Amino acid sequence: MAFIEGNIIRIYMKDFLTFDEMEVLPKPNLNVVIGPNGTGKSTIMCGLALALSNKSVITGRGKEVCEYVKHGKESSIVEVEIYRGQSHQGNLVVRREFNRANDSQFFLQGQKVFFKE
Repeated sequence: MAFIEGNIIRIYMKDFLTFDEMEVLPKPNLNVVIGPNGTGKSTIMCGLALALSNKSVITGRGKEVCEYVKHGKESSIVEVEIYRGQSHQGNLVVRREFNRANDSQFFLQGQKVFFKE
């Protein structure tokens, strides 16, 4: 089975919560993340939510985006790639960079953009 338009095909995180660097490559069908407590399952979902939303409270973990930067690091990156189908040239890549000063920037296809509610 192949990906369909709108499928998330990649989640990348750097210096995010407990991860130094991590990339998740979901498959086209059902994906299940399993593991013992404290291994980062919820961290993956938090990264996905923060990359696609401007509201850090949506995850239920922190009120400010700076709370998601890994301890001992100054900034973090979360990037999500979404499949756009055969009729488009390339996939949609959404990237969010944020730091301990609570500054946050969104990028769409590598270009800085401003988040609209």
